[in-house]
Amino acid sequence: MESQRIKDVEWLSSKAKLSYRDASESIKMSANIRLRKDSILWLNIKKAGAEAARIQITPDSIYIINRLDNEYMIKDFGFIKERFNLDLSFSLLQDMVLGNPIMIPETAMEVEIEKAAYQLRDSDGHIKTNFWLNGITLLLEEMSFIQLNRKSSLSLSFGAYEEIFERQKFSYFRTIVATSPETGEMQIEIKLSKTEFNIPKIIKFEIPSRYTRID
Repeated sequence: MESQRIKDVEWLSSKAKLSYRDASESIKMSANIRLRKDSILWLNIKKAGAEAARIQITPDSIYIINRLDNEYMIKDFGFIKERFNLDLSFSLLQDMVLGNPIMIPETAMEVEIEKAAYQLRDSDGHIKTNFWLNGITLLLEEMSFIQLNRKSSLSLSFGAYEEIFERQKFSYFRTIVATSPETGEMQIEIKLSKTEFNIPKIIKFEIPSRYTRID
């Protein structure tokens, strides 16, 4: 699985079309995404062509500006875990953006052929992990994680691969599905375009003084 990882990326910037759905709402948005390795994930989210929110995530904090209501929020990284009931870290979030396989260390993987794909699975007793690789290209098509004690799950599907630098393959279409007894099911579809690698970008995140901080 190590060969599936995107290597030597210090910066990533991309445009994205997003479709979000949960039990109570369905929203279509667009976004600009900028990632600086091991440092910052920045998103500028737009609805109907106007900026609706700006988000900055660091390894220990998350900052959200709500342009629609003139509000902002500052939380530690644990807010993401609580909001979506998922045990995420910044490095795992970074891997999700890059489309890298998320591995559980020190586990022995079982392999079997399922239809036209290879299925790899392992478990550390707390999280059950599955990977599906295309039977011809061996590119990652899906990975899923089930937290056995919480009965929650996260699955990520990848498609529309294109070759980038050093003959690496990058997925331009993603689907993320998260489920838990507390939050139900959430689904996000992401279509990336105009993606650039290793070109430093200016990251602006200024909270207007007139905005109200909320918990």
